[in-house]
Amino acid sequence: MVSPLPSPARGVLTLVALLLGTSAGSAQAPFLETDGLLVIEAETEVVPGDGYPEGWRHMPLEADADHPAFPGATGGEYLQWDGGNQYNAPGQGTIAFPIEVRLPGTYRFQWRSRTGYGSDPTEHNDSWLKIDADAFYGERDGHIVCPKGYDPQENDCTGDEPNGSGSDGWFKAYLSGATDWTWSTRTSDNDPHDLYARFDAPGRYTLRVSGRSDGHALDRLVLFHSTVPQGQALDLTNPESPRGTDGVTVAVTRLGPGTLGAEGGPMPFEATLTAGADTPFAGEAWVSATLPDGSSIGPLFGPRALTLAGGGTVTRTLTLDVPGAAPAGLYAVTVYAGARYPDAVDASASFTFRKEGALAGGPALLRVAEPEAAAGVPLLGLAPNPTRGRAAVRYAVDAPGPVRVAVHDVLGREVAVLADGAHAAGPHTAVLSGDHLPSGVYVVRVEAGGGTATERITLAR
Repeated sequence: MVSPLPSPARGVLTLVALLLGTSAGSAQAPFLETDGLLVIEAETEVVPGDGYPEGWRHMPLEADADHPAFPGATGGEYLQWDGGNQYNAPGQGTIAFPIEVRLPGTYRFQWRSRTGYGSDPTEHNDSWLKIDADAFYGERDGHIVCPKGYDPQENDCTGDEPNGSGSDGWFKAYLSGATDWTWSTRTSDNDPHDLYARFDAPGRYTLRVSGRSDGHALDRLVLFHSTVPQGQALDLTNPESPRGTDGVTVAVTRLGPGTLGAEGGPMPFEATLTAGADTPFAGEAWVSATLPDGSSIGPLFGPRALTLAGGGTVTRTLTLDVPGAAPAGLYAVTVYAGARYPDAVDASASFTFRKEGALAGGPALLRVAEPEAAAGVPLLGLAPNPTRGRAAVRYAVDAPGPVRVAVHDVLGREVAVLADGAHAAGPHTAVLSGDHLPSGVYVVRVEAGGGTATERITLAR
């Protein structure tokens, strides 16, 4: 069982957590392509210390009378360009999404977007796109277009120029035929071409987006390999791709509201760290925070030692307590994992929230707390996770006694019992066989010594 951390030093921001400490200014880890699919939520890429590039609105957190929020975005959030029309000036407000491709080949790109104003699907309907791949091009029935002004040394594209504007290797990427959220993603005016990127070798690349038409809204971005069916790739239930390396990935989910009032309040979130399927992870984990004035502070806690078996995962639910005296504005909380604090970062992920106003008086310290586990609660390790059928459930008990290991669906119904009886003290392993279970998310629950531990596992066929 992991012990509670010692009391932190006082500072403007204090995060108290099971795993966590911080590093100010560490670079964001890449989004990882898995089985030919890469999914990115447009609002995810917050730059620690800087927030979003100028010109982008984080909606609905920054909605107002002139910029009403639109329903229907995955996760309820999206980005909207509010930096003016940049019809002939790509690169304004550039957001750079680092990606890591493990399966080489040709990938199609689509984003889920919508128009921002009015009812004309040909207005407020496009942004600039650039993918640093071995080849980046548009294709329609075998006809190839290459972005205007591209460098042949960087982009192995042979074809014609697209209709419409473009320069410096950027494509104008537009939607057509709709004003609501749509996957329509084309280039070349009045001669629509689909967008593709070719990656000749595994490695790290960059996907860039910049503002073009005022009001264009972006929900999520998807790259999918030629072997992945389009319907599967664009399924809105697909989770965002994890961030990290083959050694470890980090995922963070904000469980609380996107906006807190001036009085502040609790902001729960969930952090999951997962080792590579065949790569045990031994390193450290920590957390940083970016304040509304753009400053990053840390280390706030840790770093904490973390060891995971290959395919192992650990998930913790934490709560950030935000007092009323905390300043108004956008906050970002980033969870890091790496071989060594502060420079060796292998994976990181962030979530954001906004606070409206601040109350005078009282402490401005923020704290993150995790409920203390009851004595005797076992530690869980699930591998592989996700699994296509079978997974090892590893747990340990502090003292001899009865132990029950059960699996529940998302409605709380018990669907399998893996162990139920007396156990000796020490480590144990049970086997989860999902042959009789449909694909989905399940909760493994271990009860021992008067305590309970739970971990989620995904069954994906």
